[in-house]
Amino acid sequence: CAFKCDNEPVDFDLSTLNINPKLLGEWYLVEFNAEVSYIPQTENQAITETRVFSTASVFTITFDNDNYRVRGDYTYNSRIKINGIENTSNFYTNNDIDSTHGYTLNNNEVLFEESLFDITTQEANTLFLQGEQTSDFEVSENGQYLIFFQNETLTDSQQMVPDGFNITKRTSSIWTKDFTSFS
Repeated sequence: CAFKCDNEPVDFDLSTLNINPKLLGEWYLVEFNAEVSYIPQTENQAITETRVFSTASVFTITFDNDNYRVRGDYTYNSRIKINGIENTSNFYTNNDIDSTHGYTLNNNEVLFEESLFDITTQEANTLFLQGEQTSDFEVSENGQYLIFFQNETLTDSQQMVPDGFNITKRTSSIWTKDFTSFS
């Protein structure tokens, strides 16, 4: 290929890049969910579960090579259960969000410098949804859908976890390139 190499094979491993080309661009939020559970290590303590889920949104995330930008509005419901009995259920709305933060990739894992969603409820469990977050992600084969998900257990040997408890955190968010199919 002396002058034109359009059909030549790539001679390096794309997985060594610090970006994933499939992630780049603007994505529209379809839904998000999060569950955080305080699980006692002894039987005589209450299990506290917080569930947060989106109820309405006009919210986007845009990735470039180094940063992500979240913009828009969303409403979510936060429910708390103690020993399986619903204790509270509250709606919250975040308006006029526009913030940019850095991210790094490691294969199909992304480390966000700040959480994608500002979940500021009065329930203590949501503290584990704030700040730096690491999520796995998948992009659909056709490139139209993006899913971020977490499933982790934090123990009382880790920072911020009370003695005698484990914290289970499960989150997911679904995004699309084509918002017209959901509007």
